[in-house]
Amino acid sequence: ANQAALDFLGQALKLTVDPTQRFDVLRRRLTILLRIGSMDRANSELAELATLADEFGYEEWRAVVHTLRADYFLHQSSWREVLAEAHSARELANRIHNEDLVWDASMLLLDAYRNLNQLDAVAALLPSLKVLSEQLDDTRKHLSLILQELNDQYSADPEAAMDGALTTLAQAEALADPALEADCWALIASFHSRNNDLLAALTAYKKQIALLRQVGDRRNEGHTLNNMGIALVSLGQFSDANTQLSEAYKILLQIGERWGMATSLVFLGMIGGLRRAYDEALAYMERGLAILRDLNAQSDIGLTLFQQGNVYLRKGKLELAEAVYTEALAIFIALNFHSRSIEVQVGLAEVAMLNGDLETAYTRLAELLPTLL
Repeated sequence: ANQAALDFLGQALKLTVDPTQRFDVLRRRLTILLRIGSMDRANSELAELATLADEFGYEEWRAVVHTLRADYFLHQSSWREVLAEAHSARELANRIHNEDLVWDASMLLLDAYRNLNQLDAVAALLPSLKVLSEQLDDTRKHLSLILQELNDQYSADPEAAMDGALTTLAQAEALADPALEADCWALIASFHSRNNDLLAALTAYKKQIALLRQVGDRRNEGHTLNNMGIALVSLGQFSDANTQLSEAYKILLQIGERWGMATSLVFLGMIGGLRRAYDEALAYMERGLAILRDLNAQSDIGLTLFQQGNVYLRKGKLELAEAVYTEALAIFIALNFHSRSIEVQVGLAEVAMLNGDLETAYTRLAELLPTLL
């Protein structure tokens, strides 16, 4: 369906001389190209769209270009660029009172804030989105916002959040909106995963991925395959996990989605470590870590360093284990990730014990006892 739409719009583009019609056709084509992950073509048509917006000077067109640029950067995990473009789009859209464009830009901001772990910014943005949702009176937008709110509600009331997700899914199914249904299943899967019900999470991920393939959403297909692989690693099903993670990496590499690629590589490394293929594990992790450092994805850098430390520990490379554990600990303390910090400190205590430094090992463990009781 996506290719048929692109072909139709391509023919329309050849016949279009009116600038407004040409801009609209290009915009619709670009939306599809981003969805299917055809990033080179998307970049080319984005440049033409920007040229039209600059040539005619319409603020609405400029807001559209900024929004689509933000979406383009979203597909490459360039979160700072997403924020910059989405802020510009939102400012222009507010100036011309185009509430639909304000909504689109705001949702991109929300996605970037979550990926950057800027939860205060998420909390500050949600109330304005609620007001905007009521003004627009769009059921799909309203349900999308409910999913965002349920995600934040889960920590305080898991049962109510799950009930809300299932209710929202039923409403999305009534609308026959497969993209929205996929979002619902993604949230349900994440709830099951947070509850450590990994078999239920896998069932939800399978529902989600079928819908994503139906609409041709390659980026989220890759992410979902990663999530399935991660769940399978936790279940000890390493062969199946390897298959899902490898398939995810191929898709995400094709569209240049760097954070997803790094996730695939790090968890492929974890499988190698659990299979005692330590050199292979470290090679995968180092490739993933290089991408994460480039993205400045601090929490994921910390997790990768921790996993590297575990592999070095199993190899008996105690000095290297201590070095990466120490770096990971500094990251988790800075991010206030308490449970992760405890895991790393246990690793450092084990390094000290294996080095024969029982006093340091005891001290580290003793410091943890008050937080564990």
